[in-house]
Amino acid sequence: MMKKFIMLLLFILIAAPMYATEGSPGYAIINATIIPVTSDTVSDGVLVIEGEKIAAIGQNLEYPADLEVIDARGLFVYPGLIDARTTIGLSEIGAVRATQDAYETGDFNPFIKAIVAVNAHSVHIPITRVNGITTVMTVPTGGIIAGQSALINLYGWTPEEMALKAPAALHVSYPQMPEWRREPEKNVKEEAEKRIAEQRKKLNEVFQNAQVYANAWKAYKNGSISLAPKRDLTLEALIPALNGEILVIIYVDQEKVIKEAVEFAEKYSLNYVLEGVKDGWKVAEFLAEKKVDVLFGSVIRYPGNKDPYDACYANAGILHKAGVKIALFTGNPDSTIGKISDIIIKVKGKSKDVAMEKETLAPYTSLFDISTLSMLDSIGGVLMNMLGVTEADIDKRHATIE
Repeated sequence: MMKKFIMLLLFILIAAPMYATEGSPGYAIINATIIPVTSDTVSDGVLVIEGEKIAAIGQNLEYPADLEVIDARGLFVYPGLIDARTTIGLSEIGAVRATQDAYETGDFNPFIKAIVAVNAHSVHIPITRVNGITTVMTVPTGGIIAGQSALINLYGWTPEEMALKAPAALHVSYPQMPEWRREPEKNVKEEAEKRIAEQRKKLNEVFQNAQVYANAWKAYKNGSISLAPKRDLTLEALIPALNGEILVIIYVDQEKVIKEAVEFAEKYSLNYVLEGVKDGWKVAEFLAEKKVDVLFGSVIRYPGNKDPYDACYANAGILHKAGVKIALFTGNPDSTIGKISDIIIKVKGKSKDVAMEKETLAPYTSLFDISTLSMLDSIGGVLMNMLGVTEADIDKRHATIE
């Protein structure tokens, strides 16, 4: 029977972000197990925060007497995680259109800026933050050029206060054929091919026009021409991408189209990465040779009709073997996924086989449960401390049903 590993977040001191309030110079977190990720774990460590920056990490550190001291004995401190693709702050309730601001109509919207629409008071923000994700890329969706994403800190009263980098990237979905589970009728396929070819043609035209537009404005500013070009917000928004001033994230999956997307990016000298790359394993050597950085999509996807059944799961391993660097997140560093990773982030918690041995407040549950109930678990933990109740006492009062 396959052994299951469930990664749970034991405790995140940054669940309620610690920023020095007015009159407070900072914090000293003592007696904690500190996991810097980039260096060895520090047991019984001290982490000193002065203002909004970490000033020191180590054992037996001296710190200013005016810092607020937090005793984190038995708890773990580790860096906040980063989610590179979300719509947090842009969408709230799926069934209520008025709360959905991630999708825009039209095929070419490079001028759309996600930071403008971020709802700093979204209920998704504290839920995400309490589970250890403190920074996200919030991304507009829809069309071929969806717009400009924003890298935001999940703490702040306004979008401007939350913004770490805005814009962070320009998002392009390179036109590709639909993934049919069975061969479509000839006329349906021909219409799709015609539509995709037209979309690719328009995408190239937009970038070519943006090059002409940028050169025209440059000529006007240096006095080569006397008449200013007519303002075009679509073309103007593409100039930073053409100048390499903004990262371009190109979503693409299919083998042939991956190569076309790379050629497209090189043609316009874009600073780019590819996202998705479902068929990356088919062009692993090509991607490694071109030194293309990749953001992986989900592995829970259907393989192609003629692909091996485990193609989506093997994708990362094949790319890694070819020399493409990857970073994966796993609950078990000794698993196959863990062994092929270039970076491993360890988060303490319970798994089913040791659920009764670990003295933690993290319950054995699903990721869905921990996401939705973590706040209640935290409240429960505080009440247990107030009432002097241990986890062993709680276990005695509950039936174990599996």
